[in-house]
Amino acid sequence: MSYCIQADIIKVIPDARVNSLAQDSSADTAEQIAVVVAQLISDADDEINSYLARQYDLPLDETPPMVKKLSIQLSICNLLAKKSLYTDEYKARREWAEKLLLKLSTGAILLQFSDSSDEEEPDLVYLESDTPEVWE
Repeated sequence: MSYCIQADIIKVIPDARVNSLAQDSSADTAEQIAVVVAQLISDADDEINSYLARQYDLPLDETPPMVKKLSIQLSICNLLAKKSLYTDEYKARREWAEKLLLKLSTGAILLQFSDSSDEEEPDLVYLESDTPEVWE
């Protein structure tokens, strides 16, 4: 189970940009682009799981909103890296994700799992005096 899908990424960056970052050539079809994006999402999810495995049993039964956000951000980083675009945008997204993943892996913050999909639950439970930096 993927933590996000291509449609989630397109809500953050335009579809045309996703396509241009995922394309290997201008002749690539939508199906070929979708395969590339799916692989980059899988790579992001594998990285997330490598951190979550220290605190959680995997696979997760559900995808908490924060894990979905992480998957989207790391997938965008993977798209940028595919074209060797190590820009300030890449660095900011990557640093945000790495800080959060480290806190999740050490238990400094915990994922909030919902009891019901109808209820809006907070993304995180903060422990000790931990305060969020820039989460959005």
